[in-house]
Amino acid sequence: VGPANVAVLGEAPPERLHVTDGPWRFEVHLTTGVNVGLFTDMRVERARIASLAAGRRVLNLFAYTGGFSVAAASGGAAHVTSVDLSDGVLAWARDHFALNGLDAATHTTVAADVSSYLADARRDGARYDLVVVDPPSFSAARHAPFAIDRDYPPIIRAACDLLAPGGDLWLAANTRGYSLTGAVQVAVPAARQPRLVALGGLPPDYPTELADVDARYLQTCLLRLR
Repeated sequence: VGPANVAVLGEAPPERLHVTDGPWRFEVHLTTGVNVGLFTDMRVERARIASLAAGRRVLNLFAYTGGFSVAAASGGAAHVTSVDLSDGVLAWARDHFALNGLDAATHTTVAADVSSYLADARRDGARYDLVVVDPPSFSAARHAPFAIDRDYPPIIRAACDLLAPGGDLWLAANTRGYSLTGAVQVAVPAARQPRLVALGGLPPDYPTELADVDARYLQTCLLRLR
């Protein structure tokens, strides 16, 4: 697969640009197609993660370029672990830590399949106080394909195994027609006595027509487990 074809009207943008999103700075790559390095529809949720992170061990799964990791670290997280299959985007995440003046020693990046990481972390007795899970709808990556209907519930269940008592589990789904709360009801063990703290969706700067249900693709869910 070659580089994306991008139609430009007017002056061509720079290949790389530093932008401000809330209190944070990120580098976006404007000529690489849809995935420029920052999802602006998660602005409100990044602020939520920052508000939950103080003093906590944070695990960010499907971390991409580390937007949630930056938010957690700036919110005072004791340590942040970012897991993604691509070491390239994790290098980008490390650059975002530097761009925001955050201590690199508080951030660990792991290039691995999320399911494999969760299994290894459980075996090693790892524990986290806040787990962030923002998967793609679909991925055809070699050796680690992902389909949200098939693979998300087992990942949610495995994330619960790593969550310390009183910990928070933040989940997202970007797939039209998918029921995130339905997946939660199937996947989260009843013995953990999950409590729903918040549900979210598109932020106010992403308005939709009232009748256009399909346009409201984003779902988020924050749970607290005993």
